[in-house]
Amino acid sequence: RAAPEYSVEWARDRHRMHAGSILPRWAFRTALPRVRRASVRCSECTLTAEDSLRMDMNKNNTKKAPSMAKSVHTPDTTARCVTLLRDCESLDALIVSFQVSKPHVEGVDKLRRAVLREREVALRLQTAQDAAREKSVTGLENNLRGFQLELDCASFFPEVTAVRKRFATRPPSAHAKLTDDEVCEVDVVARGGAYWIECKAEKGRVASGLVQQALALQRYARAPCNARPFGVAPKVCVFLTGALGE
Repeated sequence: RAAPEYSVEWARDRHRMHAGSILPRWAFRTALPRVRRASVRCSECTLTAEDSLRMDMNKNNTKKAPSMAKSVHTPDTTARCVTLLRDCESLDALIVSFQVSKPHVEGVDKLRRAVLREREVALRLQTAQDAAREKSVTGLENNLRGFQLELDCASFFPEVTAVRKRFATRPPSAHAKLTDDEVCEVDVVARGGAYWIECKAEKGRVASGLVQQALALQRYARAPCNARPFGVAPKVCVFLTGALGE
């Protein structure tokens, strides 16, 4: 815009107002109209309507974009699955070797089937799309340690007659089926049946509920329907790895 022009008459009237007034000179200071200076914009910095619309769309997409869940296929978990598969195959080979060397021991095939089931689960977990994948892998590792400990106890203790053998508090009847509370499973039966061994493989502290579990197993051992080697009820032993909790 062009600057406004002020006439000579306007300047004289303004001077006459100053001279005939008792007010100080600055009281008659007139605010000149502001002149907006022409702004020079560079063509490279000018946003078009299309650019503005694109920026608004990107901003809305950023606000409404759902948060992506953490991928369950972490390298660490996948490596643990591979290790589990290798450990299952190694333990299965040891069980087969034990079964060949001691064919009279009952229940070895049950232990082997349990290991093979864990192997199938570990194989599925390699490609599973589950948020609880890491927790499942940890459970498999705990189970595999327990199977390994059962095999170690069966190889260490003398006169082992059975592994994973079930006992009841009363004889089975066609009229009254045994309930879960009336049946227990003993990990290793040694000394010709004189020792019932409970195996617990833990990395840290073992829960104090293990003591109650051993006492319950002792009540099963004292049931009249179970064999009494040497005329006494079998003794209950707990073989564990880790520290016993409070």
